[in-house]
Amino acid sequence: ERTVQIRLSKPIPNMEGHLLYHYILPQHIWGRYENSLDTYDNLEMIGSGPFKVAVYAQDSFIHLQKVADHYLFSPKIEDIVFLAYPDESTLKEGILSGDVSLILNLPYFEVESLAEDPTIEVVTGLPLYPEFEEIVFNQLAPEDCPPFEEDSSFVLPDDLTLQPCSGHPALRDHTVRLALSHAVDKTTLLDQVLRGRGASGLSVIPPGLQDYFDPTLQDYPYDPQQAKDLLDQAGYLDTDGDGVREMPATSEEPGRPLSFRLYYLGPDLLFELLLEHLTPMWQEIGIELNIRALDADTIIYLCCPTYDYDMILWGWGVEPEPGNFFNIFDTASIATGGNESGFSDPDYDILNAVQHTETDPAQRLKLITQLQTIIHTEAVNLVFFYPDAVAAYRPDHFTGWNLDAPHLALDNIHSLITLEPATP
Repeated sequence: ERTVQIRLSKPIPNMEGHLLYHYILPQHIWGRYENSLDTYDNLEMIGSGPFKVAVYAQDSFIHLQKVADHYLFSPKIEDIVFLAYPDESTLKEGILSGDVSLILNLPYFEVESLAEDPTIEVVTGLPLYPEFEEIVFNQLAPEDCPPFEEDSSFVLPDDLTLQPCSGHPALRDHTVRLALSHAVDKTTLLDQVLRGRGASGLSVIPPGLQDYFDPTLQDYPYDPQQAKDLLDQAGYLDTDGDGVREMPATSEEPGRPLSFRLYYLGPDLLFELLLEHLTPMWQEIGIELNIRALDADTIIYLCCPTYDYDMILWGWGVEPEPGNFFNIFDTASIATGGNESGFSDPDYDILNAVQHTETDPAQRLKLITQLQTIIHTEAVNLVFFYPDAVAAYRPDHFTGWNLDAPHLALDNIHSLITLEPATP
């Protein structure tokens, strides 16, 4: 009675990836909403874990209580409260004052000062879901522009006018994307933004995914002169001497400056520090950025499938089984907005289709390696780095944090069930 059987019409290689976000739910509660899930608010947050939701206040806190006589786990603590702090400075103050026992998403520039405090332990490691920070280039071809229906209920900032499929044409040029890649000093970004806590970016598959990561990829070396030479040879010149190059005379928009709209999810200290260092790197080769912080809803609305942007700075967390992740670069995903960049390549599409059905692990790994090679060779995006997870906790509050796991996730259930109050 506790066995779930799943029957497929044909074999697939990444079953675990498909099941990752499919949950076992109590039929006696959810069954009545089977055909109208959108009407069920699930305010009681039904689950099967060793803690249950006692109080939930959106954007404020979640209070969890221990489940007595849980069938699998027996936590040693009775209550957990997850607090939402408005910014990084109050987050730091919370743990220094002792108001909180654990903080996550610790700003990297705060690590050294907190580590010097004898009442606090700072730990770093591979995140549970390996991630990367990237810039996406809008390279959607005009003929691939999907049909768009404006959402009349969505309100854009007053100074933004919706212009579907309005990406800068220069970013459709592989040479421009290569030049931008050569003009990024990733070593400096890693040192200055992450304080060295992470690894330099390369593939869209982080090294934390082990065998799926392709270590043979060769990154574009930081070489501003090579970037300038590439742009010069392609006809992107600064003809008016204002420091910003223009589109070639033979292009579809001759004379248009290489001035790009760059949106980022913000405000965010990490992204802002990254952009502080990136902007002069690209200015050196004649590229201008018009930078704007936007909330998540606005960025997603402008991104996909509206394609009303030039560049977007944000991050991705990649699931342990990355097969479905490669759909982000598939032509078929353009119409639905699942393809964030508008990149389209028939060879890529074929390889992606095959990796979804190839059941031989070795052969499938070769396909995944080929997909990474195409994305990197075409400079579809620019992966800056793979950040480490950083957390800080108060050992005088609780002991038993799970520090030996291969991935750092102190808020994970397997860490929380081992906690116990510290001895005074």
